[in-house]
Amino acid sequence: DSAPWDNFQPPRHHTNFKLGSIGESVVLTELDTPAQNTTYLALGDSWKYFDQGSLPAANWHTSAYNDTTWPNGNSELGYGDGDENTVVSYGPSDAQKYPTTYFRTTFNVTDPSAIGELNCRAKIDDGAVLYINGTEVGRPRMGSGTISYEILSQSSASESTFDDIIIPIGTIVTGTNVIAVEVHQRSQSSSDISLNVEITAVEFSSSPTTIDSVTYGPQVDDISYGRNPANGGNWTYFGDPTPNAAN
Repeated sequence: DSAPWDNFQPPRHHTNFKLGSIGESVVLTELDTPAQNTTYLALGDSWKYFDQGSLPAANWHTSAYNDTTWPNGNSELGYGDGDENTVVSYGPSDAQKYPTTYFRTTFNVTDPSAIGELNCRAKIDDGAVLYINGTEVGRPRMGSGTISYEILSQSSASESTFDDIIIPIGTIVTGTNVIAVEVHQRSQSSSDISLNVEITAVEFSSSPTTIDSVTYGPQVDDISYGRNPANGGNWTYFGDPTPNAAN
């Protein structure tokens, strides 16, 4: 007989973890209806942008920020390539262009619990940091640490390349969600920047069904707890390390 975890298939199956000082729990759930592909944000959709050569505000990337004074336009947004739907400013100097330009838009989600997988495809020239509701979800071609307005990207990007970013479902809320992107130049003499983003989801129409779960107290160092295929799939304490094995 197979154990409940043997046929784990994302995005149909999810593992949910709850950690606390008095113990932990793990739950395996299954969505048993056919998957549906949903587009939350399409290429060419409208964005707001800030191209004034400074950081708009410390909380510019959050849902609480008021962007009503920002201009808006359809993507692709940018300058220098001739294929933009909306051309943004790089400032008064062709040789010292603004290093960073800021973008925001929203998309609506009716039921985050129905999402099995959430994907972002982003055409970004050169580098960027992406946020969902204030939480960073990706930073293609950007370095580690704090990214300020003056920071340049670590490398250039091909105009035809899209970055694939998996968005953690836990960043999504019911109703209006904010995606914010700061696009960074490779150099201030670079000829162009670009932004065009698509967000799609694999959704299921039914509520998830719990097919396996376990709750246990505080763990002892170097002891793991899991289903043992050699013991009928029962929950067992493992005293020896079991890398790459079912536990």
